[in-house]
Amino acid sequence: MRLLALLMALGVATTAAAEAGLDRFVDVRWEQYRDSSLGLALRYPYEWSQREGILGDEVFFAAGGTALPFLSIRVLDRPAKLTLDDAVAMAAAAFPGPGHVVDSRAREIGGIPVRDILIEWSMPLGLGLALRSRVISLFRDDRWVLVTAADGQVESGFMPALNEALDSLSIEAVEGAAR
Repeated sequence: MRLLALLMALGVATTAAAEAGLDRFVDVRWEQYRDSSLGLALRYPYEWSQREGILGDEVFFAAGGTALPFLSIRVLDRPAKLTLDDAVAMAAAAFPGPGHVVDSRAREIGGIPVRDILIEWSMPLGLGLALRSRVISLFRDDRWVLVTAADGQVESGFMPALNEALDSLSIEAVEGAAR
């Protein structure tokens, strides 16, 4: 039931933003989010506010006036023997539809292996909305970190700035943390 309410809110927020002409960022100024315990830093649009995330377990969530677009960071317990390849499949399966991975790149940020994926998914219940999210997945010791940007409807115009925000992600060494 909670997922259904979330999906309905996302669809309404995306449609409302598009109808209001809020389909792209103009003159983006940036704020910096830093989590010293994870060694992560990320830029996000100044106009957005940090608030409780839509899932309720994010360590960072920032969005404008509506639920979409948004940037979030979730930290989960890393399941035993979970690989980055497995993490891609699990992340995609978490989206309704389920999500379809349209791009997946293995790379490193700050010497830490990450998997950077683009997922397209659709709103259930016949709403017919084609949605898109980009997820960077990485491990810090026994934690699985998911950094997500969701722009709402495909072709909404938000993705260039969201990509810039995700591309600003930096990962630094944390004392006592394993790479």
